[in-house]
Amino acid sequence: MKFQLSPSLISLIVGTFVTTSSQGAAGHNSNSTYTNPILPGWHSDPSCTFVKEWDNTAFCVSSSFLAFPGLPIYASKDLLNWKQISNTFERPTQIPDLGSIVPQQHGLWAATIRYHDNLFYVIVTLRSASGATGLIFTSTNPYDGTAWSIPTNFTMYGYDPDIFWDDDGKVYVCSNLYGTSIGQVVVDPLTGSQGTLSSIWSGTGGSAPEGPHIYKKDGYYYLMVAEGGTQLGHKETIARSTNITGPYEAYENNPILTNTNTTEYFQTVAHADLFQDSSDNWWGVALATRSGPEYKSYPMGRETVLYPVTWNKGDWPILQPVRGKMSGWPLPPTDRKIPGAGPFVDDPDNYDFAPGSTLPLHFMSWRYLPNDALTISPLHNPFTLQINPSRGNLTGSSNSTDAISFVGRRQTHTLFNYSVGVSFNPNEAEEEAGVTVFLTQYQHIDLGIVLLPSSSGAFSPFFRFRITSVGNDILPSVTETPIPSRWIGRKLRLEIQALNLTHYTFGAALAGHKTKVTLGEAPVTVVSGGTGLYTGAILGTYATRNGGTGTAAAYISRWRYKGVAQYIGNGEYVY
Repeated sequence: MKFQLSPSLISLIVGTFVTTSSQGAAGHNSNSTYTNPILPGWHSDPSCTFVKEWDNTAFCVSSSFLAFPGLPIYASKDLLNWKQISNTFERPTQIPDLGSIVPQQHGLWAATIRYHDNLFYVIVTLRSASGATGLIFTSTNPYDGTAWSIPTNFTMYGYDPDIFWDDDGKVYVCSNLYGTSIGQVVVDPLTGSQGTLSSIWSGTGGSAPEGPHIYKKDGYYYLMVAEGGTQLGHKETIARSTNITGPYEAYENNPILTNTNTTEYFQTVAHADLFQDSSDNWWGVALATRSGPEYKSYPMGRETVLYPVTWNKGDWPILQPVRGKMSGWPLPPTDRKIPGAGPFVDDPDNYDFAPGSTLPLHFMSWRYLPNDALTISPLHNPFTLQINPSRGNLTGSSNSTDAISFVGRRQTHTLFNYSVGVSFNPNEAEEEAGVTVFLTQYQHIDLGIVLLPSSSGAFSPFFRFRITSVGNDILPSVTETPIPSRWIGRKLRLEIQALNLTHYTFGAALAGHKTKVTLGEAPVTVVSGGTGLYTGAILGTYATRNGGTGTAAAYISRWRYKGVAQYIGNGEYVY
């Protein structure tokens, strides 16, 4: 008689095992504790690989959709301290078409990162309204963004590609196939030529089998995929075969990872990848949203979480359920000695735009910026970031791909303070510059300085607090407040704060003065889901002439971001 354990019972047993025992094969006698997420903020569809040859370092990549630069690369030696070391996609010449993609959730989907024969590979889907194209980037040095190649294009029949080298030298690409199963094809990663496509597994019955990865272990090829869509029904399943082309046998206790039908704060868990550390312990990463089962408030979108994996010889991998507070295999020693100029993911921002400096690696725009949109430390106004206005504003017109003068960084903490100095003297009606919480062009919250007609009919600077909301139950709104006369023509400080789980607060003050005026409040649900289901909030600055002819530039100074706390559920904050 065969006794089959339920997935919930397996999760309980695995959680107890990982919490109370250590991995004897590694020679350790104590476990580690840590908190999720390890890559907070919008870091969806993660993929990681451990490379012993590169000083026992793990490297991760995540999706970037329409953001530029895109496909950020992170490195860590201890699995908890992650430093951004480059962007795979840092030059418009690598993907000229990104600037013409209209849909807000198209662009670069679900990359996989791997290392083979002294080369790093990032394989990804470029999705547009006309279809999907496969791209393969290579690099001899992931710490140098200029080393990432112009990608090799190959034909895609779906999305979410994985790349795997078999022992005979053949290179297999697996991906979602027409939205219904997992397809497989032999590809030459240097030319893009490919063999005959085949369907190798349809999953366990969940919708949209996607995000596949193949691992070879103990004579088996393991095929791990996400199913059920990337919302509350998300789950990870697995099958295996002794032949890479199949047939694949599903694990009888699937799914191996999910928080579906639970009350956990971390939801939508799946789209996973597995790797080993320097002690041969297995770990996994996956995406998750900090939303609870209500799935209403999750402004940071899909984030990257870490969990221990038990994978005994000849057996199936057992993945520990994702929680805010985790316990697992002993972690490598803390080590923040990572090369490269980028910040660690939880570092504060303290940028003064000094002469000769460049934009930080984690700054981004939405598609490509207009030509000459940004100047760092112009001669006539050093230690500022000059933003020349775009014709369109952050929303733009329907189906528009007009470039917008906007630069930002991910929101990476539940509670935070973000502020910039703004010197801006508009001369024509509707010239505007300010700060924003941006999810998509249809969902953003802005506080701008704008020239508008006053009650006397004369034009005067106003603060304009505006909520742009499409795809959720929040009504758009606009509030206009005259700027005090003694503030006009002087440098102001604009501020965005998340003081609690539910709302953002926007304020302004004279630069160098502590007294500020609160000008608006908005729920975080404005930038949760809707037209930005797959992305997360970006905090940044913008300048626009709102369709007019004005040319007034904004000068941004003292860019500051400080994380205050992460909420991990069950009433617990990590400070």
